[in-house]
Amino acid sequence: MSNALSYLKMKTPADMLAVNFLATSGQLKGRFVQEIDPPWTIWWEVPDEQGFMSRIGNMIQGAIAAPETVWEKGSPGSQLKSMQWLDLFRKAVIKQEASRQVAGEVILMTDNKEVFFGAVKKHFALQQGQIEFAIFEGRRDFHLIKISNPSLWVFNTLDQSSFTWFNLVDRHSGIYVESGWRIHDISGLDCFNQFRVVDSGVLLIQKDGRLVNLKPAWKKGDSIIKVDFNELKMPQKSEESAITVKPFLRPTDRQHLAVFWKVENHQQFKAIVANESLKSFRNYRSWFCADGRLFIAAMGKQADRALATVLSDAFVPFYEAEERVMMPAGKVLSPRLSSERLHAFFKAGSKDVICIEELDGELSCTLLSENDMLAIEDFIALEVERAAHRAETLKPAWKFEFKELKKKKQLIEIEVKEAAGSNLKAKSEDGQVGSGSVASGPGGKRRESRINLDVNPASDSEAAALRLQIEEVDRQLNNNASDAALWQRRADLTGRMRLRVSALAAMLNSAILTGNIDVIVDCALAYVKGNPLLGDLGKDALSELEKGRLLSAMRDESITAEFHYVMLLVYGARFNDPDIFAQAVAGMKTGFASDRRQFYGFNEMRVASGSGAMNVESRVELLKIEDLPRIQKNVNKYLQYVGCCPDMYSINIVRLQLAKLLAQHLNAEAARSLVGNVVLEYRQYTAKAVSPARFHTYFTYLVESWPESIAQATDDTPTSRWLRLLGMEKIKETPLRDFFTGELYRPPYLFNRAEEAEEKYGLTNLAPWMWKLDEADFPETSDGKQIARAIYRRYSDGNKDWSDFFKAAMRSGDIVAISKTQRLLLLIVSEFGPHKDFEQFIMPAQIDANQKHDWTIYTLTMYCDMFRLCLAYRRPVNEQVLFNLLVKRIPHPPNGWQEFIDSAEWIILCVLLTSSGVRRVQLDTLTTRAMYWLNHWGKQNEHEMYAQTLTVLSFLGIGILADLVPEKLEFHQLLEKRRVFWIQHAFALASSGQKAFNSWQQACSN
Repeated sequence: MSNALSYLKMKTPADMLAVNFLATSGQLKGRFVQEIDPPWTIWWEVPDEQGFMSRIGNMIQGAIAAPETVWEKGSPGSQLKSMQWLDLFRKAVIKQEASRQVAGEVILMTDNKEVFFGAVKKHFALQQGQIEFAIFEGRRDFHLIKISNPSLWVFNTLDQSSFTWFNLVDRHSGIYVESGWRIHDISGLDCFNQFRVVDSGVLLIQKDGRLVNLKPAWKKGDSIIKVDFNELKMPQKSEESAITVKPFLRPTDRQHLAVFWKVENHQQFKAIVANESLKSFRNYRSWFCADGRLFIAAMGKQADRALATVLSDAFVPFYEAEERVMMPAGKVLSPRLSSERLHAFFKAGSKDVICIEELDGELSCTLLSENDMLAIEDFIALEVERAAHRAETLKPAWKFEFKELKKKKQLIEIEVKEAAGSNLKAKSEDGQVGSGSVASGPGGKRRESRINLDVNPASDSEAAALRLQIEEVDRQLNNNASDAALWQRRADLTGRMRLRVSALAAMLNSAILTGNIDVIVDCALAYVKGNPLLGDLGKDALSELEKGRLLSAMRDESITAEFHYVMLLVYGARFNDPDIFAQAVAGMKTGFASDRRQFYGFNEMRVASGSGAMNVESRVELLKIEDLPRIQKNVNKYLQYVGCCPDMYSINIVRLQLAKLLAQHLNAEAARSLVGNVVLEYRQYTAKAVSPARFHTYFTYLVESWPESIAQATDDTPTSRWLRLLGMEKIKETPLRDFFTGELYRPPYLFNRAEEAEEKYGLTNLAPWMWKLDEADFPETSDGKQIARAIYRRYSDGNKDWSDFFKAAMRSGDIVAISKTQRLLLLIVSEFGPHKDFEQFIMPAQIDANQKHDWTIYTLTMYCDMFRLCLAYRRPVNEQVLFNLLVKRIPHPPNGWQEFIDSAEWIILCVLLTSSGVRRVQLDTLTTRAMYWLNHWGKQNEHEMYAQTLTVLSFLGIGILADLVPEKLEFHQLLEKRRVFWIQHAFALASSGQKAFNSWQQACSN
């Protein structure tokens, strides 16, 4: 080695960073070198004439702190080669992160003035972050912004190509590294002087190895900000650039307690006052504005929260954002301003209320004075006083003659009893009494229910025999849901088992089918008998407040659709209220779809065996731990076809995924016994997250750490969707109706209003009446549900053009148009029932094996929806042939990936509905295709495609537990047909008009 050179040993990344910093600032000469033999030590080669080792403290000029210790001087053990700083920097100093994180303190650097002002303005609007800035002039001016507690949302809204931000290095002051990168820990005891910047300097470490050393003169961000309301004009203090912040209301996910309401519909408020006790309003106050607006406020914790819920359902709710400052629920003022500042701005008293809302895109502020505030009782009393002044004095038209009394000055006492025939008593001063009676109005005395459900309890043997008879009746009803005699038979059997509600529900079905109004009224009165809230329906007369309470109780969401319907009909007829009667008819015409009110579920047999709850919507039912032998058989077949994959890693990933899924629906012990132990390669034995760059280790980590790894599913990427669906938990809460329509997790395609107008066979071109639909009924983009409801509403209103699109599309021969007919038809049938008028538009139950048109998601959905419609109408379809042909369309790799991923989930959901003998074979074939694709993408390290294929295998995995779906589907179809004859009953009442109302009034008085 040359005596003219000295060597400093680079023990840590901090040593390298410090040496390069001194070299680039002109304080140190030399270069990096590395031994060519193990252990490949890195050295800094220093010309000996510097005398650096003896004078190092004097050479450092304050850019970094003088060292407390000195680097180790030594001699290299082998020949040396020169090292470029950039190579050394990337290998030993800096490392890329999996995502761009934001530290607690950052420096944003930009040469774009708009980006600079945007970052400051948006942080101020959010009232987040402490901001300082500095501006450097040169060949190109650039701005620095130092932000404590910054907002990543603000950074994401700025032009990404116009700025860079640097994160403060942990436990350091003045050292910042470019976002998306990190440097190795430079705070350890072995690091040169813990490498810190002094004298308020800033060292920016860029990803390309460049070090930028700056000494900015920071200025406070508040110095360039001012706040401006519409009515306020503030003079500019200087010619320097300034930021104007215009307050606005922005959405928020935070939940707030509603304490203030804006009432624009006075009639609706009067109805609430009529239905509620005035005691409930005791802690409420109101303001009545000259323009007709009415504001209601809840004062303090003593305010009735039940009443607050009613008001929030009816009117626009506000919350108290600041003291006596009200804002709409779900909105916050940006920037946030204090109550004192707002009251001072509007020159309001400290106890006045400020209501801030948004009208036509502009802030609207209403000042409500404390002096104008009224108690609700005072407000109502004022209205009564006005009514008294307006009323005219009428002379009594009644004349009473009591011939047996002497003509002298009389003192008359009149007693009016509640009974229909009210007695009158007249008493003279000398004790003589005369009496008479006043007849009641037309209608006479109302009757009670003539249904008696009081029976002796059945013995265990009798109950078992009755259950068998009920099951037999249900099997017969599956084939003929409109048989009134079978429904009456079911009512008799369940009545003997003391299943009171089930017996009444079946009896109602029979009465609706036969049109027996007397029995319907009896069922309604029997249903409310003994109920403290609903029992008033059986009384002869009610006050207005009692009627309001009764209506409120009848509208309880736990009451099923048919009982809700008949109670409203009986109420309207008994108390001569045609509006309520009409509301009942209008609601049942859609099956109370807007209320999401369910019909009675007839689940009493399942409840008796402990397998379900009554009066809930039919849901997907899976095999349980008691069905372990059946599950084991399905698992063995599934794993047999999973094993066809040549990649052992992919096989084990799928096995572990299956074990996680089974543990979610059964338990961990059962999952281990069914799948066995799974040992994965590429395991990581630390708790740290794994970079996606390490493909196999990454997927191993995600599956092994599931469900904790779901926390990483924060976006809409295929990997995030796979993590969310891996356990298929949602299927347990999925209504069978959604499973039936195939909408378990996402729609097959979307309807676009603009595209429908451009296409030759688009909806609006084939059915012109759809042009007039507003965005609520026909949004710009929709899964079709709103359009289906608009078509059904057109049908229920009696318009003959409701079917224009279906007729024209079926004649066109266009696959896309026909596919849309089947999709919309299925959505209508699944929500409103299989009405006979819709059946004519179901395409023939067959598939052309030699079809020439392209295989797209529209083709697939067309056949799958046709199959589901055939099930709904019990039309014969050869399930085995249909799905054998569909499964054959699933392509093998390497070609046809898009066709596979678009169609696989839909075909799986359809196959799970079938009851053919080859159902399991078809699922196994789909498993084989999926494993081929998994192997294909695993070889290419394609993250997104690999995750999408694993999602398909999750759908196939849940098929192991879904053997009960076809059995449950039969009863679901029976209940859907039951929905149809109730809706048809409402159609009949609507067409009969006043005649129907009179018939019900007569039945209620018999």
